Amino acid sequence: MTPMAKFNPEIVLEFYANAWPTEEGVRDMRSWVRGQWIPFDTDALSQFLGDPLVLEEGQQCEFSQRRNRADGFDEEAIAQLLCTLWQDFTRTVAGR
Repeated sequence: MTPMAKFNPEIVLEFYANAWPTEEGVRDMRSWVRGQWIPFDTDALSQFLGDPLVLEEGQQCEFSQRRNRADGFDEEAIAQLLCTLWQDFTRTVAGR
């Protein structure tokens, strides 16, 4: 099965179209799709993926390792590509 055959583009568009903040500065981590709420918070994603990644203290996931390398991600370029107009992302004090 090709990767494109695994999803319905109309449903994906509906998910993203309805995954907007409900009010200024408040993001409800769920989207209204085909008459039901679809959560996409950390717990929902971990449940969907099965076994969430468990790291030892001080260990970093591959994404964090790549992001922290000298030739890591250009976060400004990523934000320009992925964020909608007038939206951006911030890191927490912990660097997440």
